[in-house]
Amino acid sequence: MSPESRTRVGAWVLGSQAPASPARRWLPAVGAAAMNRIGFRSQVLAWSLVACTLSGCTQGAAPLSTSPSPLTQPSSGDASGAGLSSSSGAVTSPSSRSIDLFSGSSASIITAMCSNTSDQRLTAHDLTSDATSVRSFVLPSWEKGALACGGSPSGRVLRQEFNADFTRMAVTSSGGTDTTGTKHIGYIDIRGQIVDLTPPAGAAYGSRVPEQFDPMFNPSDGRIWFETPDGFGSADPEKGFTSSRNEQVPSFHRASSGEYYPLYFSPNGTFVLPVWTSGDNVYSPDGSIRLEYRPFGFYVSKPGAPSQSGTEFSYSPGVQNCRPLQVIDSHRFLCYWPGSQVYLMTINGRHVTQKPLLPDSDKTLHDLILDPTGQRMAFVASSGSGSSLYISSSVTQEEPKLVGQIDQDEQILAWRG
Repeated sequence: MSPESRTRVGAWVLGSQAPASPARRWLPAVGAAAMNRIGFRSQVLAWSLVACTLSGCTQGAAPLSTSPSPLTQPSSGDASGAGLSSSSGAVTSPSSRSIDLFSGSSASIITAMCSNTSDQRLTAHDLTSDATSVRSFVLPSWEKGALACGGSPSGRVLRQEFNADFTRMAVTSSGGTDTTGTKHIGYIDIRGQIVDLTPPAGAAYGSRVPEQFDPMFNPSDGRIWFETPDGFGSADPEKGFTSSRNEQVPSFHRASSGEYYPLYFSPNGTFVLPVWTSGDNVYSPDGSIRLEYRPFGFYVSKPGAPSQSGTEFSYSPGVQNCRPLQVIDSHRFLCYWPGSQVYLMTINGRHVTQKPLLPDSDKTLHDLILDPTGQRMAFVASSGSGSSLYISSSVTQEEPKLVGQIDQDEQILAWRG
């Protein structure tokens, strides 16, 4: 399938037909611009965003300026827990403890809620108890949700919408009272405050209207990368729009029509990749290995190599066709085909062996992630009774441990601790 014919990851459109606000319109990360190109009308984050808990919302931001504003440096208290709630029963059984799993050192798994409401919600699931913490970036109630569930990306792509400690979410603005079609990038913090990172238009006759969109955090250095009509750039969120600079990306980011594809990064932030490749390519945590799926086989190569290059492997007769999903080390990876089983794949010379890791079941598997050691995995499994988050061994078969029930559209972003 050609890149042009693929459904773009980033189909995160605000589809409400509410009247446009006179304030700048802010959209989460890569979705708005990507969806505009395939015929959807992007909608708005009007006036201000609020940081909200499950127990109620608190207005957390001043009205937005209709022109690019200087960087507003968050205060030292920004990450203190504003906009957080300890959820004792929202998605798991009730708990009397009030804790912030986002800021603590407890082992936890972070999931993101794909929602057609106004709530972009993150949930931290404690692995030693039934406690959860919820952090929300909330749009005004008259708008539709930050993520359109039909086109939500994998967790490893969605993870890069957020900074390292999940206190900021990258956003794109669209419109404004000047009606010049400006597009700005920036971020929302956990208090609901928006920081604009796009330089203002120059005063000279030939100055162009700013157009920056599809922002993502680079996991290596924390800079926010973005797309422009002419290529790509990045800005340091700590230094503001004066830190903006052009960035070079591989030629395969550009389609034959001339437009650019939204980007994401290899896990260590070294390689810039088109979002449409995320379904067929997985990378080792250190960025040294790329596995590229092909029917009944895969390629092993260095990140950045041309597609379908490197060492080609074919599955032996009797080996279930499956798609690489997570790299454990230089000779082992996890693989699955949409269904109910995850396989440990081991490369031995030119041969590939396959071992099922889960008991037979009627469940359907969704997102999957490895723990920091590579020895455990977390995954979402759905059945007629709903969806649940499980953890299990990534190297030997065992009975999975239930972490808790979650929404069927939640994606796994990170395993911490």
